[in-house]
Amino acid sequence: MSKKALCIGINDYPGTQNDLSGCVNDANDWAATLTARGFTVSKLIDAQATKAAMVAGIGGLVSGAAKGDTVVITEGPFAGLEAAYRMADAEQRVMVLLHILSQPVPVQIDAARLRKVS
Repeated sequence: MSKKALCIGINDYPGTQNDLSGCVNDANDWAATLTARGFTVSKLIDAQATKAAMVAGIGGLVSGAAKGDTVVITEGPFAGLEAAYRMADAEQRVMVLLHILSQPVPVQIDAARLRKVS
């Protein structure tokens, strides 16, 4: 199975006084670390990180998952749980199968909240 990652770092928030200073460095550091561990890494830095680019990038990660692949939920109420990938059911949502109380439970979740386990 392939290992893929998307690293996003946004320091520059145009038109605001809310710029940050370490996000781009963090994204670059994560990209280097993941590359060293055999991941194919895509990066979106500052102006590259448009909503469309992020949705497409995240979709690209999830589109590589096949039915039965193990994914990890990274955000939300199910964060940290592993699940079996079932299918994409809309542009930004996927269906996964969680094991809750020893029972398989289908759950619809935002694709951005998943990462594929090698």
